[in-house]
Amino acid sequence: MARRKRKEEEPAWTPPEFDEVGYMRQEIEAARASVLTVAWAAVGAVLSFALFASGQPITAFFAGLLFSVLLYWVGPVLRVRTREFKRRDWAGQGSIYFFSWLAFWILLINAPFGDFTSPSVNGLVVGSYSLAAGLPNPGGMACSVPVGSAISIDTGANDTLYVLFRATDNVAIAGVAVVEGGSANVPATLATGDANLCRGASGTYGPGTYLATLPVPGAGYTLTFTATDTAGRTATARLTITIP
Repeated sequence: MARRKRKEEEPAWTPPEFDEVGYMRQEIEAARASVLTVAWAAVGAVLSFALFASGQPITAFFAGLLFSVLLYWVGPVLRVRTREFKRRDWAGQGSIYFFSWLAFWILLINAPFGDFTSPSVNGLVVGSYSLAAGLPNPGGMACSVPVGSAISIDTGANDTLYVLFRATDNVAIAGVAVVEGGSANVPATLATGDANLCRGASGTYGPGTYLATLPVPGAGYTLTFTATDTAGRTATARLTITIP
């Protein structure tokens, strides 16, 4: 009897009433805070971009991170109730800011918004032919690749050197220059089409391939190849050609 009486006296458990309106308000505030955080991350990325462009990459990184702290004061000004956030909420907004800021910053420092990468000069190849006989058929010229920055080429009875090089950039090449001996400019033209003259090479010239021709010297040449991109950045390669 005592046990039955105790069971009858136990109050029935009822779940607390769900505050639907309060929950919706909380979710709306969280969504507004997320939108503000992403927008603030874009502003921080612009700040980092400006510092990066001025040659301060380390400062740009930490300035972009510390810029997120201002959200604590900016939120209330824009009627986002950040002062009611708990530690968990700030951790979530912090991760949203970090990845958004990093994505915006990487986007800004790469083409087409920014160009901080220097061009490159490579793919040097040297051959020779007879000017009187004219250029050989595609694949009919014996070409050699330099070892390091020097090459020794046996021209035989040929009287003209055939020099190929590639100048490439992540955006665009504004111009190339070939200088012999530090002062004499050598004309260089863009090599196009499928008529690659070098034996064993593929039929198509690679993008950004340039051609320069010079008379066979008595001893050799020292050539300097310079490529300049649209941002004014340059790259240089040197080649010493000797005739045995």
